Amino acid sequence: MTLLREIQGLFSRTYAGTGVNLEDFVVGDSRQRQLEARAGESVAELSHLARTYLRRTGGQLRVAVYYAGEVIENLEAHPPQNGLSEENIHAFIMFVEEVNHAHHAMLRFLEGHAGPMGEEFIRDLELQSRVDTYLVLLLYSARSRGVSRVGTRQREWLLDCLFGRESFGYSRAQLSHRYREVNRLGLRYVRYLNGLPGPERVGSIRQWRPLDYTGKREFVEGLEA
Repeated sequence: MTLLREIQGLFSRTYAGTGVNLEDFVVGDSRQRQLEARAGESVAELSHLARTYLRRTGGQLRVAVYYAGEVIENLEAHPPQNGLSEENIHAFIMFVEEVNHAHHAMLRFLEGHAGPMGEEFIRDLELQSRVDTYLVLLLYSARSRGVSRVGTRQREWLLDCLFGRESFGYSRAQLSHRYREVNRLGLRYVRYLNGLPGPERVGSIRQWRPLDYTGKREFVEGLEA
């Protein structure tokens, strides 16, 4: 089983399946350049190493996922199934986040989301991906170490890699505010999840995921500090 299918399977089992194999929607460099040109300035400041492109047309959702060669080469040289380290953690984070973006965009579409894929929609996907990616990091870390629960030091390292090293120095204030806010909310929610027993954690994220961005934000901000 490929890494992409494995990650998509985790999200399908945790939430719901989409009936789509995301491997069929991974694009190469040539197609990515075409999609980026169409997206224009809205993606100019975002990472060129991994992207998810979404477009709704004719009652259908068009999806494309892109990974730069260096991301794939990194994960092939340092498989996350064998353990997470400074060598592969950031490539793995990018890999998981794009799978998550595509999976949850498709779930929203299947659930009847007909609103514009504007700022609120983007923030919803970004916040969801921060939380889900952290849980995937926990899982892979535990599996590779042969333990049922990751220790405090390892958890803090994962949190630092995912949330603590973010840069918000975008020239567009909207981007800075977007990523600063989802980073803050995501960190607060996963710290809350860390304090829950396994079954309660799964129950919480399953109730939280269907909320729109405003609902997710209000839930997290309502948690005890």
